[in-house]
Amino acid sequence: MFDILESTQKDDVVAVRISGELTKDDYERLTPLIEQKIQEHGNIKMFFEMEDVENVDYGAMWEELKFDARNSDKISKVAVVGDRSSESLLTRIKNNLTTAETKFFNREDRDAALKWI
Repeated sequence: MFDILESTQKDDVVAVRISGELTKDDYERLTPLIEQKIQEHGNIKMFFEMEDVENVDYGAMWEELKFDARNSDKISKVAVVGDRSSESLLTRIKNNLTTAETKFFNREDRDAALKWI
């Protein structure tokens, strides 16, 4: 599941905390927000705070791939905050999903990630 973070109120940022299992329904709720931000601002930045992620539904991953194929050039930066096991998400994003500038931050560097984004 995910929660939309207060940082999303910044014009060109979509910030979410991901925890537990990430499902296709989660992507279906998140995608319209991302698309709205893209329509309003052209390019956007994304912030993912990973917290005890247990599983990613492959249907959900497929939705992400379809979304990214349409919008990869509109995401300028991606920050991922979490522990080292969360770093694999950043690697996947960087290698397969977007050409955006990407960076991993440890949990204690969360504020630095928000400033970077």
